[in-house]
Order: sequence, then structure tokens, then C-alpha cells
Amino acid sequence: MSYERKAFTLVELLVVIGIIALLISILLPVLRRAKEAAARTVCASNMHQMGMVFLQYHADAKGFLPCAGHDPACGGIGNN
Repeated sequence: MSYERKAFTLVELLVVIGIIALLISILLPVLRRAKEAAARTVCASNMHQMGMVFLQYHADAKGFLPCAGHDPACGGIGNN
């Protein structure tokens, strides 16, 4: 008697689903940490760029740095 199998059994499908769920549960924290590291890198890059902007302004403005718009000494926006 030859028995020919054409489909997966329910147990085999449940095992495969369980393995996939386990792999996803391992992978999600790793992806979250990678996303946080990317956000830190973007923030550090932005801070570096702002520092470069202030240094360039300082060089072009004969040693002065830009001041806040609400500072009365600057005569900025909103000052009367």
C-alpha cells in the first residue's frame, strides 16, 4: 500500500506558525534598537550642523553670535 501525502497536517502548520512567531518576537526588539540608534545619529548630525552654522555666522559677523528674537538687546521680533 502506497500512501501519497499532498497536504500539510494541522500540527505541521501550527509548528511553522509557532516558529515564525518566535522569530518575529526575537526580531522586533532588535529593529526597535536599530531605529532608536538611527534617531540618535540623526539628532547628533543635526546638532553638528547647527554648531557649524553658528561657527560660520561667528566668522562672518566679526565675532558676534546670533541672539534670540525675544532678547531685548537684539531688537528682535516682538520687542517694543
